[in-house]
Amino acid sequence: MRTRKVEGDLSDRSFEQDLSELRERIVRLEVQLAEVIKKVDGLSSYTRQLFDYLNRPR
Repeated sequence: MRTRKVEGDLSDRSFEQDLSELRERIVRLEVQLAEVIKKVDGLSSYTRQLFDYLNRPR
C-alpha cells in the first residue's frame, strides 16, 4: 500500500512539473507570436508605402 502512495506522489509531482513546463512554453509561444505579428504589421505597412510610392504619378 505504501508503494502505491509513493507512486501516486511521484506521478502527481510529475504531472505538476509537466503542467508547469507547458504553461511556460505557452507563455514563450505567446511572446514569439506577438513578435511575429509586429513584424508582419511592419511588412504590411512597408508594402503599402512601397505600393503608394511606385504608383505615384511622375
